[in-house]
Amino acid sequence: MTADRRGPVHTLVDAHNLIHADAGLRALAGDPAAARAALARRLDGTARMHLVCDGGPGGIARTVLQGTVIMVYSGTASADDAIVRWLRERADARAVVVSDDRELIARARSLGAREVRCRLFLRGLQARGEAANDPRRGPPPAHEVEMWMKTFGIEDEEAR
Repeated sequence: MTADRRGPVHTLVDAHNLIHADAGLRALAGDPAAARAALARRLDGTARMHLVCDGGPGGIARTVLQGTVIMVYSGTASADDAIVRWLRERADARAVVVSDDRELIARARSLGAREVRCRLFLRGLQARGEAANDPRRGPPPAHEVEMWMKTFGIEDEEAR
């Protein structure tokens, strides 16, 4: 990302790609709507999370809010193309693309986005879930915060 990009980080998830990277979600892949709904439930509570899906109900491109997750249905275009279009239309936005699709990652990088591979993203979700369920756990350790800030390209406000 370029240094002049400011504001919150938007996470654009290649839904189909992430579903197939997780064993539990992959088991639901025969029913795409159920798999997308299960993934959206796992992502709920995360700000600026865009779950970009191929096709959609009736094959119509549309965006709906499911909990706190922004569900983007690509209609007749591919989800990859919908992600690239989002990045082009918001050239000044800070964005992270979650995918293992090399072509999509290359296109996203060329538009200034950062990438997170599906496995790393899923590990982060798992850690978040475990932390949320552990009443003994306090705030995350500094090294963990630093790692996620670096991954998402977030600068420490106090360091400026």
